[in-house]
Amino acid sequence: MDISIVLATYNWPQALERVVKSFLSQQTQASFEVVIADDGSKDDTKHLIDQVKSTSHIPIQHIWQEDQGFQLAKIRNKAVVAAKGEYIIFVDGDCIVPSYFIQRHYELAKTGFFVGGNRILLSENFTQVVLEQKINLADKSLLYWFVKRLSGHCNRLLPLVKRALGSWRESRQKWQGVRGCNIAAWKMDIIAVNGFDESFTGWGYEDSDFIIRLLRAGIKRLDGRYYAPLFHLWHQENSRGQEQENLSRLQQVIDGTHTQAHVGINQYLT
Repeated sequence: MDISIVLATYNWPQALERVVKSFLSQQTQASFEVVIADDGSKDDTKHLIDQVKSTSHIPIQHIWQEDQGFQLAKIRNKAVVAAKGEYIIFVDGDCIVPSYFIQRHYELAKTGFFVGGNRILLSENFTQVVLEQKINLADKSLLYWFVKRLSGHCNRLLPLVKRALGSWRESRQKWQGVRGCNIAAWKMDIIAVNGFDESFTGWGYEDSDFIIRLLRAGIKRLDGRYYAPLFHLWHQENSRGQEQENLSRLQQVIDGTHTQAHVGINQYLT
């Protein structure tokens, strides 16, 4: 099984460097690539990606679109089409992953299911230290994170406590609680629901819409908590000027019955 990491980014190359480096530190038997889904970043992001690609031992693609506001759904769709893997893991460009992240998702992957993982939030001060000192968080021990928790540099430890695989992971079939920064799904299932709905522009709820439609199409949820966590760098909140409009659009999805995105990935398929 080949895996593609779809890594969304926008104008934060300092964070993107740490995230990509964490993927270069993976210990896994899986074959994977990184597809950077760039929603219109400036040239400094491209320069960073070119630099990393020149020394990377894994394939890296850079999919860019013109900056026309927050269009995460659109750039994710384009990245999925470009992805060579049959299994897609969606990660945000401000989320550093532990060295076992891909291997754990590889072990969770199951036909007919998508996976929702969870995250640990890092403090503002610790985020600044990580970026300035270029700390590699991918291989840090549980003891390291225990100290950081006591120091207030992260919000919790429980996601790092590994729980065994089992049927209990298939029991929760609600869309609530799935984080867009840590989702995995089969490429054929993503295409089957027409990908992400590009009607959602600006911040908010395109991930929830996607999950609702997957569930409605018969793709079940497999719980990735306590197995495949990641570390979310602190940042100021994105503009939420479109939140109410997107929330209203999501409510229409909840009240509806459709599985297909209104404006989705099919337009990019040949």
